[in-house]
Amino acid sequence: MQTMSAVNVTVTAILGGVLLFTWVRERESPFVGWWGLALLIMSAGVTMTAFPAEPPADFLALGMATIVLSDALKWKAAKEFAHGRARLLWILLGPVGFLLAIHSGYLNSFDQRLGGLCTVLAVYNFAAAFALSR
Repeated sequence: MQTMSAVNVTVTAILGGVLLFTWVRERESPFVGWWGLALLIMSAGVTMTAFPAEPPADFLALGMATIVLSDALKWKAAKEFAHGRARLLWILLGPVGFLLAIHSGYLNSFDQRLGGLCTVLAVYNFAAAFALSR
């Protein structure tokens, strides 16, 4: 499983770097820049959650919140592409809310955290799909 995670992180980071490099060179569409940044942040979040053998609970929660932040940035990229605007409040609501749910004791076990993570990611992904479909 670590090999697949390493390959996934490496490919995602390379793609994010290529997108950011392309955006810096051409500056044509902010969509490319935001999507590249989201992929780099996703790589960091997956690295934080996948590679340590026994990560501390706070480090694992921070890695999961980083993954949520990356999907929030993908939603922002989709809104920019559709000539819309994503407010900072809605971008930060997911990761901060996820961390608050963990630290308040609402998401105690790993299974609950994984379910909460998947739910928040699904909301951001559906929002991005909705923005792109417009």
